[in-house]
Amino acid sequence: MSDIATATWTTYVDGEPVQDLHQVLGRWALTAEAEAEDDATVARLKAGDFTGCVLQDGQEHHTGAA
Repeated sequence: MSDIATATWTTYVDGEPVQDLHQVLGRWALTAEAEAEDDATVARLKAGDFTGCVLQDGQEHHTGAA
């Protein structure tokens, strides 16, 4: 890794709890397109659009969920 990449990585992970490093690595590995898609999905969910979401709790239906 170049010195610039090493410095960027160090800045990126600095202060992250050890138990979260696998998530940091996953975010670091995302392409710009994938990161933009994730940002768009989070914005959609925050706006209350749960279209396409799959319920995980065994309930048939919740208000606002597809």
